[in-house]
Amino acid sequence: MTQPLNSAGFNQLKAFRVEIDEHFVAEICLNRPEAINSMSTDFWSELPAIIEALDRESAARVIILSSQGKHFTAGMDLSVIGAIGNSEGHEPARAAEKARRWILDLQNTFTVLEKARMPVISAIQGACIGGGVDMVCATDMRFCTSNAYFNIKETALGITADVGTLQRIQHVMPSGLARELAYSSRNLGAEEALACGFVNKVYADQEQMLGRFAPWPQRSPDTAPWPCTAPKPCLTTVAIILLKIVSTIWRPGSQACCRRPMYRKPCRRVAKTACPSSITC
Repeated sequence: MTQPLNSAGFNQLKAFRVEIDEHFVAEICLNRPEAINSMSTDFWSELPAIIEALDRESAARVIILSSQGKHFTAGMDLSVIGAIGNSEGHEPARAAEKARRWILDLQNTFTVLEKARMPVISAIQGACIGGGVDMVCATDMRFCTSNAYFNIKETALGITADVGTLQRIQHVMPSGLARELAYSSRNLGAEEALACGFVNKVYADQEQMLGRFAPWPQRSPDTAPWPCTAPKPCLTTVAIILLKIVSTIWRPGSQACCRRPMYRKPCRRVAKTACPSSITC
């Protein structure tokens, strides 16, 4: 899904605008405010290509994920959701495998944020919905404006947030709260997000928030950026492993998890009688 890209090609992007300042702070800005920065097909192919290009060329010391417009992102574009379910002409097994491989590609889009050697920071204003939560959960730090809110919208739509939210969110907030948000699809406001540790700090507006990152590389001008590369893999390995495990055992349309286990040996709990269905042997 990812196409090779280098920094010289950043001006040809459709879903993003990328700027690297003199302090090697790279701002990757979602650039579709007219569509509430929804994640189109271009988004899913361009984001991993941008991150891998910055990482490969050592072109940045810090990456800032931001967006234009009133809202951070409305999540996955409906055209992408439709493409996942478009399996006309395929038998059920082939259609399920096609959907699984497609979802693995989508998951990789955000996994590259964790694999990048430099810190990745998300700067959120307004709504961060669905796939936006998947994305910011994969970043190292999250900052937001006072009007920001987060919503795991997939539950309300009757689908599973399987692009990374469920595997990562329990590592960035208390498990009980993560489950409540996943089960209910309710909004998580900025102040509550700060109180539970999901975001690092809340700012009055986007201008103030983005200005906070300008002096980031200047704080330790005599220190090489490499010290960040050692702790980051250690801090993010667990989430990546969980994603791999879930992707390996999960198959769309499979009912294996619902089958009653079969046992060759007779039940030892009830002698000389049939094993009651309520007892798991």
